[in-house]
Amino acid sequence: HSGVHLSFSSSVPMATKRAVAKNQFARAIRNASTDKGKQAGIQKITELLRVNNYPDKEIGRAIKNATRPTNRDRQQQWKSPHQVILKLPHINDALSARVSRRVRQFSSDIRLV
Repeated sequence: HSGVHLSFSSSVPMATKRAVAKNQFARAIRNASTDKGKQAGIQKITELLRVNNYPDKEIGRAIKNATRPTNRDRQQQWKSPHQVILKLPHINDALSARVSRRVRQFSSDIRLV
């Protein structure tokens, strides 16, 4: 592996940066056959993310999220038969957060992508 990941200072949505980090940790955990191997994988991904300017807070969040149950498991519990998916372009993280909050105020049956 080249050790090159998405730089934290790049101009992409924060959710994408977080997903990259989380998925790298999830892959390292999933592919290891022993606890020692998992720890080595986590350490290697941590080092790679630090080189790519990820703050320790985001690295810690990614490790925590990589060890949680998958979203698919949680989505099955609340999925409505009338769920609407609303696809919007990304402008910036602040605007995305405002839109998400406003949509949640009106309905839990709307999912933003």
